[in-house]
Amino acid sequence: MPFPLIIVRLCVNSLSGLPRLVVRQTLTSCAASFGRKWVRMHSPPTVELCEAARKRGISINRRDTWEKRLMNGLLIGAPFIGSAYACFYFWNRPPGWIEISSFLVFYVIAGLSVGVGFHRGFTHQSFRPAPLLKFAMMFAGSLALQGSVVRWVADHRRHHRFTDDSWDTHSPYAYQDRPIRGRLRGLFHAHLGWMFDGTSTSNSVYAPDLLKDPMAAAFHRWYLLLVAATFVLPYLYGLALGGPQAAWGCLLLGGCVRTTIFHHVTWGVNSLGHAFGGQEASERDQSRNNLPIALLTFGEGWHNNHHAVPRLAYNQWQPRQWDLNGVIIRFLGRTGMVSQIVTGERMTEADRGEDAISLAELVAGAERGLAK
Repeated sequence: MPFPLIIVRLCVNSLSGLPRLVVRQTLTSCAASFGRKWVRMHSPPTVELCEAARKRGISINRRDTWEKRLMNGLLIGAPFIGSAYACFYFWNRPPGWIEISSFLVFYVIAGLSVGVGFHRGFTHQSFRPAPLLKFAMMFAGSLALQGSVVRWVADHRRHHRFTDDSWDTHSPYAYQDRPIRGRLRGLFHAHLGWMFDGTSTSNSVYAPDLLKDPMAAAFHRWYLLLVAATFVLPYLYGLALGGPQAAWGCLLLGGCVRTTIFHHVTWGVNSLGHAFGGQEASERDQSRNNLPIALLTFGEGWHNNHHAVPRLAYNQWQPRQWDLNGVIIRFLGRTGMVSQIVTGERMTEADRGEDAISLAELVAGAERGLAK
């Protein structure tokens, strides 16, 4: 019998008397349910499961998964605690223009660097950046506290390799046992739960190119310093513009609150972006085009467009689909800061995918409005 179940039942057995009968039965039932979950959580994985995961570049080793959980707990917990404190801090002292501007500045910097750099540039290699721009995107993208560039790329490539499959990094369709409860559990798993599950993506399998890149490897190795920079830079921003009091406000609003909000915005692509919206481009998987998420992520919410043709540098396939990240990539291409931009004309059949729309339609949609 599991140890927690033994302890709870000993406590229950100490209760006596008829009036406590209902309480005892309830506690016993809860203890049994908790005991079964405890056994499932702490039972070692089978050899067959370990081998199946290894072949897919996934580790279910306890050391790897606990390292992942501890790191994610730090990256999520630190800004969340700061955000909670910010509610009390700004209760009697509303934020001024310096604090609000720090939120906007660092939200835009981190958001664009994740979408343009981490996602389209480093994960899908939709363009080749100049060395200085590459350094800037790796640095600024790390300020989003979503993991190092190597880890971010590895997790996302695994997501594309097993989209909405049982081995997907963060599919909302992971639990299909019950129609409503399973759907809610799946959405929670895709939004947040996957960062604390029992799997860990192999960087050497899914991001070997970045591990061999000296710059990316250095950012991966010294990532904890960048975690500190996420809070130090907003503080220095406020200190320069308004003194110590503004500095603390900028640390809370431009550091903690901004990071927490952008966390949920990005996770919304994983959860809401596979559950709610249209599928105008492809029905190969459950990815969706979601307007609110697209606006908050500067174009990453056109997720169905992206999954239909992952290597395409632009997500705007229709005039109404606003894609600021794509506009910036085109601008950087004109200035010479990026090269080899993957457009419809540069794509191969493998890049377009099996059931993507025709090349002529793709080029017309993706380039419309961006060429102006």
